Amino acid sequence: MMTFEVTIRGADDVLGLQEPVARVMCPVEEHVGRCEVPWGFSVSDGGFEELEEQYRIEHGG
Repeated sequence: MMTFEVTIRGADDVLGLQEPVARVMCPVEEHVGRCEVPWGFSVSDGGFEELEEQYRIEHGG
């Protein structure tokens, strides 16, 4: 199963962005059970080297 991961970097109020991002990824705020769209939210203060490495591993590049 594919999970959509949203990583926010360098924003002043990054945790304040969590709710708007949640509404984009899962527009039905109060659904029963798990969300139909598997997604995650994380905060990064660095670059995207880890994500680039993960992509290379997963896609053989």
